[in-house]
Amino acid sequence: MPARIVKTYTDESTDSRILQVWARNWHKHGWATHVMSHWDARRSKCYKEGISADMLKWLAFSKAHGGLLVSPEVLVQEDFDFPPAEKWGAVSLSAACPSCAVLATTTGAEELVWDVLAKRPPDLSKIAELCVEAGSSDAEFAPLVHFSDQACKKHRREKIQWMKEFSGKSVDLEKIC
Repeated sequence: MPARIVKTYTDESTDSRILQVWARNWHKHGWATHVMSHWDARRSKCYKEGISADMLKWLAFSKAHGGLLVSPEVLVQEDFDFPPAEKWGAVSLSAACPSCAVLATTTGAEELVWDVLAKRPPDLSKIAELCVEAGSSDAEFAPLVHFSDQACKKHRREKIQWMKEFSGKSVDLEKIC
């Protein structure tokens, strides 16, 4: 069975401690991790100096041939089946934050780039609700949990500590945020 690979995009504002927790969490659940940056985006023929951070993420994802892309603040707590991305091209795994967890074919990832180049929001209207915000009533049962700044009421330092505890063992998410 080929390795399952999860990808994330980081820039200079990404806290390295969050990235470490993210990688450990996904590895613990049997996933290989791939961290992308602006260097990956630069390999795209669509790359231009001064483009937005959001565009850099989609360019890097496209150059990585799609797959599963999650925010560094998305942790996995149980195994899950992929929705049929080949049928739709690109599927958001979160209604609350459509771009925090995306599954896309190579073509789907390229279409996301074209959306952004055309100054349209990426088409992530197809949703398979597998990722929920930390602290929500569904978080205990969801395979993916997003520890976004908006969802967490605590400071970043506390957020990282709670992410570490969550990654070590599922904890009461109502106490996290």
